[in-house]
Amino acid sequence: MNDNRVRVLKNKAEQDYTTVTILMSAQGSSPDIIVFHIQQMIEKLLKAFLVKMNVLYRFTHDITYLLEEAINIDGTFRNYYEISELLAPYAVIVRYEEGYEISFEEAEVLLDRALKLREKILCSIT
Repeated sequence: MNDNRVRVLKNKAEQDYTTVTILMSAQGSSPDIIVFHIQQMIEKLLKAFLVKMNVLYRFTHDITYLLEEAINIDGTFRNYYEISELLAPYAVIVRYEEGYEISFEEAEVLLDRALKLREKILCSIT
């Protein structure tokens, strides 16, 4: 069952990544929506890692919490703490509240950092 859950989470994360790549190349795309999908990708991959490691975690969209759980298993995840904190607000708040404006250039920087964490997780779960 865990292998199936890992596969489902990984596939859903890859769908978010595909969405990000499409939106990054589409003229007029909203950076907020791009970063939301980056956050979703990392959230699902962290959950896949925790499931793979048989870690029970609380239901949450808080990727900083999920990363802390991953750090408890593999200390090298600590290197990605900053990106988790940068992406955390984009789980829900950004979609529904004003005041979280982000530029396309900032979204590109966040994507670049998130892709490093994505690669780390994919290497850990495959």
